[in-house]
Amino acid sequence: MNPKAQLFVDSVFRRKEEDSGFRSRMRGAGSAVRETAVWGDLAPFCNLENENLRAAYVLIGNSLAFEDKEVNGSQPFGRLLSLAWGNEKDAKLVDDQKQAQHPAAARLRRLLVCRDVPELCRVLRPCLRLIRSRRPGELDYAQLLDDLLRFPFDPDKVKARWVMDFSHSVLGKKEQAAEEAEKGEAHE
Repeated sequence: MNPKAQLFVDSVFRRKEEDSGFRSRMRGAGSAVRETAVWGDLAPFCNLENENLRAAYVLIGNSLAFEDKEVNGSQPFGRLLSLAWGNEKDAKLVDDQKQAQHPAAARLRRLLVCRDVPELCRVLRPCLRLIRSRRPGELDYAQLLDDLLRFPFDPDKVKARWVMDFSHSVLGKKEQAAEEAEKGEAHE
């Protein structure tokens, strides 16, 4: 993992608690009009002339500013994307025929067709909002930032990791549903 990614995430978590102005600037950075307000905060971590780097750091900083937790999570993005929908909709993921129609799968497919980091960041923004609202404090932002920094050099590897994490989460749901069904039958 890129050490600057972890350093940036730790720095944002620390600074947002200490400095309300910083947190406000980072929250506003979700708007293209107000993004330049955080460039001074990003300068120690990235080359602002590089649009890929700038877009990645702005997205992660903005998302962290809205995060209620004070420490970085440990769950990978692909896993949380599949878990962000409530239990009633999780049943759709268990049915193989409906899996492709599930909103989580549709969002993953949309991410997989992104060709550059700015586009990827635009598509990720609503996904991160959903994850923050449904699974607060669980996302490993340092790993996600590292993925975004690696994307221009090896997009297939990043996409493959997200798909594998997503798929493992779906398989875990299927196994859990099968175990619960077996327990239900045993009690009857």
